[in-house]
Amino acid sequence: MRVPRSQVPPVVRVRALWLMSSLRAARERGRMDAYLASLPPAYHDVVRSTPVSQWLPAAVAVAHYEAMDSLELSTSEILETGESVLRHGFGRAIEIVLKLARLTPPELFARSDNVWTRAFDGGAIHVLKLGPKELRIDTIGLPFSHLRYPRIAIRGVLAGVAAPAVKKVHVNEMPEHCVDGALSYRMSWL
Repeated sequence: MRVPRSQVPPVVRVRALWLMSSLRAARERGRMDAYLASLPPAYHDVVRSTPVSQWLPAAVAVAHYEAMDSLELSTSEILETGESVLRHGFGRAIEIVLKLARLTPPELFARSDNVWTRAFDGGAIHVLKLGPKELRIDTIGLPFSHLRYPRIAIRGVLAGVAAPAVKKVHVNEMPEHCVDGALSYRMSWL
């Protein structure tokens, strides 16, 4: 993050790929009817037919995550869905590259700005090294940060990114830093 939090513009668009893993989770769990019943009808075609490479307005992401929240999935189901973003969104090839490159989590997350701008238009990610095997990762400007589903899913995404590089990873939310569209996580690993 190169500017103070207060100067980070909010996310205005989200890559459709970012939403597809949770949509797949609803489908795999037989919850598509319940999901669509909660999603405003104006977004049905957009969510079902937008190519993963396209940008969607942030309002679509908020409506999508509100509908996912209504499914009341368990924490473990949501974490699993978040972790699958790497596999399903970017393919197993990236997992193999990460393992072969033998990058540490700090080295992986040093490139987080590049990944962020491919998924979000606006907002920012800030990574702070807390210790030899501990990071604090803040996501800033998310219009859906108040919702349960994305708060947990992002934990899963972060764990999924680090998992190929470590034996074991733990990601926990830091509620004291989750204010004004920001989410904060502490990651530690073995």
